[in-house]
Amino acid sequence: MKLLELRNNRYFLGALLLLGFIGLSFLLYGNSIKGDWVHDDIFFSARGELRSVDYLPKIWLEPYLPDNISAGAYRPFTIFTIALNFILFGESPISFHITSILLNGIAAFLVFLAVYRLFRKKILAAFTAAFFSLLPIHTQAVDLIKAREEILAAIFILLSWLVFIRATKGEKFSPWLIFLSSFLCFLGFLSKEYAVMAPFVILIVYKIKENPAWQKFISAGLLFLPAYMVYFLLRHAVLGGYAFGNDPVNFALNPLAHANAITAFFTAFKILFIYVGKTFVPVNLSATYGYNHLTLVTNLFQSPEAVFGILIAAAFLFLIFNKKFRSSPVGVGAMIFLVSYFIFSKFVFKNGGEIMAEHWMYTPSIGLGLVAGEGFDWLYRRKKIIGIAVFCAVIAVYSLILIKRNEVWLSKKSLAQSMLKGAPDSFMGYIDMAEVLLREGDIPKAREIAEKGMSIDDKYVPLISVMGDIAFAEKKYSEAENYYKEALEKGPTTPVNYSSFGKFYYNTGQYGKAADIFRPYIYNAAHPGLDEVGMFLTSLVKVKQYQESIDVIEKFFGRSTKDPRIRFLLAASYYKRGEISEAQKYFDWSNSLSSKEKLKLINEF
Repeated sequence: MKLLELRNNRYFLGALLLLGFIGLSFLLYGNSIKGDWVHDDIFFSARGELRSVDYLPKIWLEPYLPDNISAGAYRPFTIFTIALNFILFGESPISFHITSILLNGIAAFLVFLAVYRLFRKKILAAFTAAFFSLLPIHTQAVDLIKAREEILAAIFILLSWLVFIRATKGEKFSPWLIFLSSFLCFLGFLSKEYAVMAPFVILIVYKIKENPAWQKFISAGLLFLPAYMVYFLLRHAVLGGYAFGNDPVNFALNPLAHANAITAFFTAFKILFIYVGKTFVPVNLSATYGYNHLTLVTNLFQSPEAVFGILIAAAFLFLIFNKKFRSSPVGVGAMIFLVSYFIFSKFVFKNGGEIMAEHWMYTPSIGLGLVAGEGFDWLYRRKKIIGIAVFCAVIAVYSLILIKRNEVWLSKKSLAQSMLKGAPDSFMGYIDMAEVLLREGDIPKAREIAEKGMSIDDKYVPLISVMGDIAFAEKKYSEAENYYKEALEKGPTTPVNYSSFGKFYYNTGQYGKAADIFRPYIYNAAHPGLDEVGMFLTSLVKVKQYQESIDVIEKFFGRSTKDPRIRFLLAASYYKRGEISEAQKYFDWSNSLSSKEKLKLINEF
């Protein structure tokens, strides 16, 4: 009797379904758990401050990229969850991958709930959610730690929608529940910018499906305004003039940003075709679409992809505006896709970051999943066996591609190999592979690979910096100096260029030049690396800038620091200034050396 009651309990069934989708997520992405920090994951792995509980409150009032505010990114909730991962589970990327896989399972479960609440069709919801779960284009969103923002935004959008559906059920709506829906959207905004489109999706579908009175519709919509107001006030407070986009996009990453309006418009349709095409037919998936891999469309009639993109856009618009289809799953799916896709579509915001990235398709693919789900449901209703057979064949193929694709993101080397194979005309794979080979000690091969990249684009600053690293490893110091100098001249606002050039001078014993190069980086970077701060301090002591060394230590460490290296530098700075008694306060930097031995080290330093 109790077992029967459990089977009829919707909460119990919901919990089982949730566990099922989480289990499916681990089944599909389990081989990615052992993956390392790769590609843009360095945004987090290199930030030591994210390991501190004391830093958690500060996250909410700083840019997503503290040293690149011009990117116009503000995603504090995502950063907050990343910091929690570090604090609770340590440095290993394993916990980050497990978290992403878990969140992906939750997102698929919410897709099921949202579709079911909208259309009251369990089979449709099951097909849609399963299809969404199995899309190989999602591998970048789930496997790349940095892309957690995509999954978080999707989860909050879906939660907001579910609450909104409940709030507007019946003659009267619940203002408090809509306000909760608005708050969930707000958390989505704080996870990834494109979530600002969510209320438009929710409200348009509400109007199409329920056709509420205009007064009721407008009243519900107005309750989302506080979320927008607070969010954009925060963005402006944190990003200032970059709050609404003013990013000087690099040509190599997004040549579309430098194209004329007609070329950009035609290319945007080509990009639309590629996104939709690779969602349904996941071949030639790529981790990079930078310069020379995705060519721009200067003549519409010479680009079949752009023409097909126009046809796809026209078909989706027809489904949205046609009275017969607009409230159906295919109409709603088309609307979800187009509205959520629009913000990064390049039709308007062509300057936004890279020209395209597969992880951006995570939320828009909910709409495409609903279109596909309706197709499978239609086939299932007419020929059950054929419908199930076709669906099983699709998921079998998708599963094999997805699980194999996970291997691409396991290491920097596997990712570089994939980029070289899938995008041999783009420079990005050459940069990563050159860095890998340099780390492995294969310097001649590293130079060969890097020079191939330079033949594609010799103006991309990170590649120029890699050439400097290679020349330094070859002990061609004059050549290395020229490369680092060129990188700094072409990227004067990029802190890492100061860091690389400063390290070069430091490692070649040119401490005065090292101090001069490190100085703007140390003073202007939001979170300068502790290694760089240490090199700067050492350089200051070497060139007898003792007071500045003491001031920098007070700023970054405080005089009570327990770090033995920093206490040694404090002792050396005071001793060489002639303040012997003050210096002796820091002679505890080593317990194994006598005072005589410590003085000898300081005098020789």
